Amino acid sequence: MLTQELVKAILDYNPETGALVWKVDGCRTRRGSTAGFITGNGYLTVSILKKPYRVTRIIWLYMYNYIPEHIDHINNNRLDNRLCNLRECTRAENNHNTTISSNNTTGIKGISLKKDGSYEARVSAHGVRYSKALYPYNYSSKEECLLVLIDWLQSKRLELHGEFTNHG
Repeated sequence: MLTQELVKAILDYNPETGALVWKVDGCRTRRGSTAGFITGNGYLTVSILKKPYRVTRIIWLYMYNYIPEHIDHINNNRLDNRLCNLRECTRAENNHNTTISSNNTTGIKGISLKKDGSYEARVSAHGVRYSKALYPYNYSSKEECLLVLIDWLQSKRLELHGEFTNHG
């Protein structure tokens, strides 16, 4: 079983740099070398007792003696494992702190162009979706329409997501 005692016996962690370093030699590890490998989804992972763990989970166990269900990288950099960049969260809070989706067509997180020509801003929290749609022809320009939606969206995100707000 993975314990804080075991982790501290085999690894060293520097909270200011985020470095997790092996204290022992093993068949695939060398004392003094950085622990972990980057997985396909971009997270640092380390194998302990033949089981893979995200480095963030090992760090949390090392520092706080338990592993939470979810850990958020505040700055969205999955390789930045400084303690000041990690926080315990729920799955929903972790989802709130995401960047703009790669398939976004407007370039603005949470805003999409609908088939009827309107722009729609959407944000969700606690299982409820909030949305506001506006037509550009009701404004002096498309940009003005988008600015109104952006203001509404950012205000709503702050209200609903609090410290986990990320505007993209």
